[in-house]
Amino acid sequence: MRRRAGEGWYTPGPMRRFSQKSFPSLLLAFAGTTLAPSRLHAGEPAASPATKPAAEPTTPPADAPTTQPADAPTTQPADAPTTQPATATPAPVRPEDVPIPWKRWPIFDPKLSPSTLGWSGGASFYRKFGENESHWGVALGRLQTIEERRGTWLLGITREWGIRVYSPWIIVPILNRYLYEGGLRLGPVELTAGVSLMPFTFDYEHGRFGFVGPSPGANARIGFRIGTLRISVRAEREYLWRWAGQKSQVFPPTWSSIGEAFRFWDWVAQPDALMTGFVLEISGDQPVSLTRGSHPLILDK
Repeated sequence: MRRRAGEGWYTPGPMRRFSQKSFPSLLLAFAGTTLAPSRLHAGEPAASPATKPAAEPTTPPADAPTTQPADAPTTQPADAPTTQPATATPAPVRPEDVPIPWKRWPIFDPKLSPSTLGWSGGASFYRKFGENESHWGVALGRLQTIEERRGTWLLGITREWGIRVYSPWIIVPILNRYLYEGGLRLGPVELTAGVSLMPFTFDYEHGRFGFVGPSPGANARIGFRIGTLRISVRAEREYLWRWAGQKSQVFPPTWSSIGEAFRFWDWVAQPDALMTGFVLEISGDQPVSLTRGSHPLILDK
């Protein structure tokens, strides 16, 4: 160093520039190193030029994929119950359980009208036209009746199956016979009268076989009711309307004699006999059944 007159120490050019520009920074560095222990003792973190501030947490967007892998286990255990109960599978409906709509009939409803079921039996007499002698016999039948009861008035329709046997060897099967009657109900007493019709049957008369067509008749009945039981006495008279048959009596019948009855060109529809009977009927009320086969019925109003 040089020394000028009247001045202190002289610093050369390069050194002078360093001392003028770097001295303040040296003081600051020195002050930082000396003050750092005091800040640590006071609980404040020391500032470091190399330490970067912590980044603030950012909120991911709603459509951002999660960082959890697809095969990572869930926090909910496998046996934990779900919040929504499982829906039970309905049982299959059987065809016979399908209901059928039913509309009530104005009269003689086969499902809703009162009905009875019973038996009949009694004496019957058979007399051929042109003869004065009557053949006695018995009549047995099965009865099914549907009724309409309106106050004191009573209407009924009856279907009968049965057989009538007369002597000597006269047989008349009753395949279907219908009785239509009407009358009064006076307490437990019933008074009715009506007509009957036997659409078709066949008969056997001591060696002669024949066919019987629609045969009309008339009847009257008086009945007594005891609870659900009804006891009646009926008087009836009915024509036996022969359409065709063997002209000659062959006993016992042969195949040729039976074939003679089927000659339709010889058929003559005319009354052949008159049947008169007095029978006793015993029948009981039947419960109303709202089924058709195995299907339940729904009333259609």
